Amino acid sequence: MTRAREMLDTHPGTAAMDTDALIECIDACFECAQTCTACADACLGEEMVGHLKRCITMCLNCSEVCATTGRIVSRQTDFEPA
Repeated sequence: MTRAREMLDTHPGTAAMDTDALIECIDACFECAQTCTACADACLGEEMVGHLKRCITMCLNCSEVCATTGRIVSRQTDFEPA
């Protein structure tokens, strides 16, 4: 059982969408954030790091978007589906 499932299972409200799909989305968002962060870190370890500036920036941007999305969809109180 993932942390997302544990939290949604104990939330006093009900999920505004299919719980399994929501949990899969949350888990995928945080996995993406971690993967992108690790990619940026690996690029920083390369000898020609200057050539990888765009890749590093894109990886860090992707990580932020994924982490933020995961946090937002984790919120169930006053969810607005529109």
